[in-house]
Amino acid sequence: GVGLDVVKLAIDSLGGRLRVNSELGKGTTFTLVLPTSIAVKGSLLIELDERAYAVPLLHTDVVLTLRNDEIFAVGGLLMTRVQDENVPLVPLRQLLYVEGDEPLPRATRADLPPGATQQQVLVVSYNGRRLGLVVDRFLRQQNIVVKQLSKPLDTIDLFGGVTLLGSGQLCLVLDVPALTRLFLAKRP
Repeated sequence: GVGLDVVKLAIDSLGGRLRVNSELGKGTTFTLVLPTSIAVKGSLLIELDERAYAVPLLHTDVVLTLRNDEIFAVGGLLMTRVQDENVPLVPLRQLLYVEGDEPLPRATRADLPPGATQQQVLVVSYNGRRLGLVVDRFLRQQNIVVKQLSKPLDTIDLFGGVTLLGSGQLCLVLDVPALTRLFLAKRP
């Protein structure tokens, strides 16, 4: 029926196959085959510059709304305390738009957005290191189907793939290990 047409279209868009086998008196068997390059992951959807990004829950540590007075500057880095540990903060925007070999700019509390009294921070962890990513807002938690980026976009380290949201909007999946390595290489 019409419902299976929708399923078939969705599976075809992922590069998969659907087989239907019916035997009189025994029933119907549906066989779904998806490429191994596709993975379903739990993710947190965040927004930055009116665009949604997905962050795998595997690397998500804690979600915070910080008052500006909970943020301090040390050695050119913004920091906050999370569970008795100093955690560096960086606007995700800076990591995504950093160019070439330029280091990240030295940060002070004056760099916090004017007029904003709170910051939305996603603390991620990779390889025993925590990093607070300042984002515009949190959208929701959602299971997503991650598809690998095709050439030439697959050479961009900061993105682990792409997914299609229910709204039809494409959403890049952030690669937390790559973001962490970039921060460590570019910090002031």
